[in-house]
Amino acid sequence: MAKSEAKQPKNETPPNLFPDPPPPDEASTITEETAKAAKAASGATPVAVATAPIPAGHKREIKPVLPTDFGLMTHKVRQFSVVAPAGTLPEDIGSPELWKHVAPQLQMGSEVRVLSEDYAWVAYGIVTFQHANNVKVTVTNVTQIEDVSYDTKAIKERYVVKQRGVLKWCIVDTETGDNVFKNIPNQGKALLELDEYRATLRR
Repeated sequence: MAKSEAKQPKNETPPNLFPDPPPPDEASTITEETAKAAKAASGATPVAVATAPIPAGHKREIKPVLPTDFGLMTHKVRQFSVVAPAGTLPEDIGSPELWKHVAPQLQMGSEVRVLSEDYAWVAYGIVTFQHANNVKVTVTNVTQIEDVSYDTKAIKERYVVKQRGVLKWCIVDTETGDNVFKNIPNQGKALLELDEYRATLRR
């Protein structure tokens, strides 16, 4: 009797319950930049790519003033009063030439009040640079002083004293508007000269 042959198990591969995804399509691997370049080359208008919304910006930090940076002006700032020579213009304040004789007394941050000798204008500035005799003053404000008439008596007088800018103090003929005398350095001297002039006219 022939021996029965034992059945041998077949080497079968078990079914893959988690199949690998199909290989990506080549077109899907094209980067955004490449797609834009390709469309631009073909003459097509590139499609706008949606971007994530920009988050609200952070509030700018305001740094508080430190106690060491706070104090009375008399302790923190040097302030100077200046009488500018006759003929000086407000724009001359920015020239180091104007300050060469007093530069060592100034320092960065010093404040200056500049009044023209003839009372034509007044200006304010801050020293923004100082080294040896080289000083830079930056003007922050300039005010032109209007001409003001000073009558010596309540009654109307033909000759009066007026301050006229670069002409300094003048004795003016009110009927003609002429300056009888000009370039008088101050009001007091002008009034004295006016009295002398009137006395001369009465003789």
